[in-house]
Amino acid sequence: MMSELIIKLNDSVFGDGPGFFVERGLMPKTTVDDLNSYIDTLEPSVVTRCTKTPWGFGNFRENQLVLNAISKCELITLLEKSYSNFNWNHIVVNQKSAFYGPAVEWHQEMCNRDTFSPGCLLSMWSDFLQIYIALDSESVDNGGLRVVPGSHRLGYVDHQDFLSPLLTHKRTIPSVVLEAIVSECGLVNLTLEPGDAVVFNSLVVHGSGSNASNKRRRSIVMQAQLKESPWASQKFEEEVRHRKQFVLSAMGERHREIAGDTDGLYRYLARGS
Repeated sequence: MMSELIIKLNDSVFGDGPGFFVERGLMPKTTVDDLNSYIDTLEPSVVTRCTKTPWGFGNFRENQLVLNAISKCELITLLEKSYSNFNWNHIVVNQKSAFYGPAVEWHQEMCNRDTFSPGCLLSMWSDFLQIYIALDSESVDNGGLRVVPGSHRLGYVDHQDFLSPLLTHKRTIPSVVLEAIVSECGLVNLTLEPGDAVVFNSLVVHGSGSNASNKRRRSIVMQAQLKESPWASQKFEEEVRHRKQFVLSAMGERHREIAGDTDGLYRYLARGS
């Protein structure tokens, strides 16, 4: 089984394959149910603006209950045994609440390398592995994961700074570039059931739409670091400053636009304007 996993990673994820594979029923149903029941007792760490619906529940990489749950996934235990320096950078629970769950920008994970592994080089992209586990049924209707197959073979794509619907700093692929990538590689809308997992590399382009349905979409998003790398503290502090400054600048720009045209901004909606 371990050798089969390594072959699957080398061919499908890191090789000339699509850059990802779907593992059906990775997490047992009883474990999914127990995990959802536990998360239901928690206060969200991040909520959507204004509507205040849950979005995130924080990083669980040191939460023993969550670690016990993912340890019941055979593929994950095999990964931990296969790589001597295996480590979790993050294990986060995200939730797109019914009706109000926001879209997630199109990106490659390596665009945020100075946040999760500051100082690592782009050439080290295969040192990281993303594992996404659905805790609810998901499809394109409720903001399910969408993947551009084979996009990792194009290499790293330049991203632009982006203000997310949660008013946080993100990086996204410019629309013209994204259109060209999807035209060449295609686009897969994944349909997942609770416990299904998607394993993909850090250069695969992916994103997801908003959830306008009446069905919640909750998931675990994990990033594994397969090889040890040094932590560049100065690079991390520069990254934090950049992301913070971008948000302040973008919001300040918007504030000035509104302050300079308070009534004109909405007048076009009024009858007789």
